[in-house]
Amino acid sequence: MYKMIIHVTQEFDNVRSCEEFYHEITGELRQHPDIHINGQIVTKLVGYSPENPEGHEVNP
Repeated sequence: MYKMIIHVTQEFDNVRSCEEFYHEITGELRQHPDIHINGQIVTKLVGYSPENPEGHEVNP
């Protein structure tokens, strides 16, 4: 047996546009009933400082 894995990333300015595109892409993939979709929307956190002990979001 063989499996295909596709990793897709794209940066967005806000959560709404990210969610819209995510639903567009997963909607297209759902046209193939034999495909298992495992996806998520994430926020990239980096760095550490006393003001931001959990890290801070990257701002370009």
